[in-house]
Amino acid sequence: MHISHGFSLLQTLLVLLLIGVCTMFAVADWGGYQSRHAAEQYAARLFAMLLRARSEAIQGSGVWLCPTQLKSNLDIQGCDKQPPARDAGFVWSGGVLLFQDLPGGKAGIYDSKEALALQPLGRGMTLLVSQPRLGIAASGVIKNAQVVWFRLTSAHGYCRQLTLYPPFRAEVGACAA
Repeated sequence: MHISHGFSLLQTLLVLLLIGVCTMFAVADWGGYQSRHAAEQYAARLFAMLLRARSEAIQGSGVWLCPTQLKSNLDIQGCDKQPPARDAGFVWSGGVLLFQDLPGGKAGIYDSKEALALQPLGRGMTLLVSQPRLGIAASGVIKNAQVVWFRLTSAHGYCRQLTLYPPFRAEVGACAA
């Protein structure tokens, strides 16, 4: 009578191979998960920033959103005056700067100490916006535009779009084809 004491070398190698294959698929999908999560989080923070912009505008100060220019240490240099145009929109490569017009400054132009919020883009993210800059009127509606969209694309190709409709209704979903 033969008694077995443990697993054979072949059985052990097969189990290790299966674990390796499962790990390979999990690691491959991890980057996509992180990319999707980062895009979802950015869209949520951008929507919160837009709600704050509307609130500040209704309280009486002129409020603007513009593509930001950042120094390497993330200090604000100002607004990108001419963001590059692409795919029926404008590339806001540094992220979004929310600022208010203070008395004594130039109307609609960022002066230092006017920043209310900054939303820098994460690594590998691209933000395409239908307008080169946005102003929010005292009534809480967007100036000079009917519908505004923000299209965020991650390095892995995951895309989320935030669309604002009058008076200030927002939809977040997959990018339009």
